[in-house]
Amino acid sequence: MDYVAKRIYNGMSTKILMKMVYDRLNRAEVQIARRYHLKEAIADLGPEGYEFEFYIAHLLRLSGYKTVHSPEPKIRGKLVDHEIDVFAEKGGERAIIECKHHFQSHTFTGLEVPLVQWARFEDINNNGLKMTSAWIITNTKFSDYAIRYSKGKGIKLMGWNYPLGNGLERLIEASKAYPLTMLNIPRFLRTNLVEHEITNMLEFLKADSRTLGDAGMSNEKIAELKALSDKLVNHGTR
Repeated sequence: MDYVAKRIYNGMSTKILMKMVYDRLNRAEVQIARRYHLKEAIADLGPEGYEFEFYIAHLLRLSGYKTVHSPEPKIRGKLVDHEIDVFAEKGGERAIIECKHHFQSHTFTGLEVPLVQWARFEDINNNGLKMTSAWIITNTKFSDYAIRYSKGKGIKLMGWNYPLGNGLERLIEASKAYPLTMLNIPRFLRTNLVEHEITNMLEFLKADSRTLGDAGMSNEKIAELKALSDKLVNHGTR
């Protein structure tokens, strides 16, 4: 970006530089700006992957899946009971999904994750429950060994730009179900919203004022964030 390059000076803080980049991105092509903010917004979901799991469950519903977050009672395998992040069903497919969230975008999801997921899948099926597929969804990338093992076992992987051109960011952009972290809503309020089945901007836009008020939001804040959500979802970022 020539505009930014011409304005960099020795000693410029990272904070000032990032603000300048964000300001310019907000005036650039809509897709570029959204993608840049989206990666950071997904990384900001928390704590400990809990919010990410809910978000993925709701995101898949927009693709026609029936989903359950953290099914209770636990799904019973032949040997042990298993905690499942998300159970998804569509047509004849019955999938168990492991959601791996990372706060650092350079952190890879390694081989140990598909190893455990495959063992979980086999133990459940050995108990006669007939799951048809095992998935792993992450907000970053997979190691080469994780990809190699998963391909060999038939585990479905979805991460940032993986599969190439059809990764998590594409699924989000196609549905426009952007995470609430793009609105800079405090974590405690996002937790309240999740409890009211609101995990993304589409759901936020559809929610009535009474529900949002019950989640702890003032009428002024609701109006402000509804307008911003509408801008991001329906009219771009300019």
